[in-house]
Amino acid sequence: MFVNGPGIYICDACVALGVEAISIELKRNPDRKRAPEPKDAPVRLFALCSFCGKKWDEVRALINGPGVYICDTCVSVSVKIIAGEWERAPGPKSATFAHLYRPKGWFKTPIC
Repeated sequence: MFVNGPGIYICDACVALGVEAISIELKRNPDRKRAPEPKDAPVRLFALCSFCGKKWDEVRALINGPGVYICDTCVSVSVKIIAGEWERAPGPKSATFAHLYRPKGWFKTPIC
């Protein structure tokens, strides 16, 4: 199964690896408020989540793949999508990852 973001995809196996990597990283430093600073200056400029666009200093953990990054929050959302707890929201296909998916039945829930 693939989870799609804005112009990017992640498979269920990579989501599972992401969960494991983030879990290990956060066990090392459970009080962490943001991801560790990348060592290379050019990486600091471009290290942002490929799904939501948050920079490395705005997330608790940021893991990288070949030319892409995913943050801890987007990994958590991906787990919920794969589990069937979240569904694709209606709307434009060019929306950000946060606008692509919502908890199942969200549009049926009354506001008040």
